[in-house]
Parts: sequence; C-alpha cells; structure tokens
Amino acid sequence: MPGKLGLFVSAGPDLEREREHIGQAVARLPISLGWSIEYTPGVGEARGVDPQPIVGAHFYVILLSRDITAPVGWELAVARRAGKEIIGFARDVGRTPAAAVFAREADVVWTPYQTPAELGRLVQRLLAERMVQNPAAYGVPLPEWEALSAFLQELSRESAAEMASSERGAGARGVILSPEEAATRGGVPIKPRGERPA
Repeated sequence: MPGKLGLFVSAGPDLEREREHIGQAVARLPISLGWSIEYTPGVGEARGVDPQPIVGAHFYVILLSRDITAPVGWELAVARRAGKEIIGFARDVGRTPAAAVFAREADVVWTPYQTPAELGRLVQRLLAERMVQNPAAYGVPLPEWEALSAFLQELSRESAAEMASSERGAGARGVILSPEEAATRGGVPIKPRGERPA
C-alpha cells in the first residue's frame, strides 16, 4: 500500500483560491491515507522543469480560467506522455485569446465550474469515485473503501435534495424574458453570469 496518494494540479497564477479549495476538499475525504498535493509554481516561486511530481502522481488535474500561462501546457504534455488520465476543469468565465485557443486545442474534456468552492466539491467527488472504482490501484483498504462509498452516497443524496429544492416553485407564476430583455434590467446592462464588471 502506498504511503501517500499523489495529486498534481496544473493551474495558472489566477487560481489561488481554487488551489485552497482543492486542498481543503482533499483533506475532508474520509480516508487515513496521506496526500501529497503539488501545484504549478505560483508567482514568485521557482519554476523548475522536473516532471517527476507529475509522473509520480496518482491523479492529474488541469484547471483553466481567464488566461493560460507557462508551464501549464508543458505539464499537460508531461502528464499525457506519462499516460495519466487528464481531468480538466474550466471556470465559466470569458477567456483571453490564448486561453480560448488552448481550451479548444488541448484535447481535454473540460468540466465547467462557477466558483472555487464548487470546484473543490467536484474534485472531491471525482477522487472519491476513482478510489471506490479501483481501490487496489490506490491502496485503499476495505474499511476506508466502505467509508468512501458511504461518503459518495451522502453526496448523491445532497445533490438530489438540492435539485429537488431548486425545482420547487417552477410551476408557480413567473415571467420569462427574451435574451434581449434579459440583457438589461431597468436600463442597466447585465453582465453574463461569471463576468466581472469592467
């Protein structure tokens, strides 16, 4: 059984909050196995070109937000050459031309997210699912497999309850606006969801 599970997260410097939420989400997984979480070097950190943290990781996650910076593309190439499953998450925001091209050409299936907290929950669920699906590959003993399975069932119940709650009241009276009407409210332009005011 490995002493630690490895997670490598490729993320640009504008994703500090996402890094924090991922770390917190991993820490809340109901297993006693330790974790080693490595990230793309942040602003001011030494930018080494050591592929070992990626090659040695059990999980590889790549994040995309407004822009893309080096060495994220190199990290993706290393993960791909090492045969890693590429797990991509893209924040639902406008992108720079470089990030838009990268998103299209990276050959990654991007799961969208709105907030760093939502991303943390998505990563947490995905890691738990992978460990439940293949416990031997990650050295997960039976009691912890059972705890992870129960954890996933609880997450599913919570998701179902949230969906049911959001659907309540959908049959009540309301007004459905055209896209043109929805673009302004009281003469004030409304930014699409996820965009920040200029």
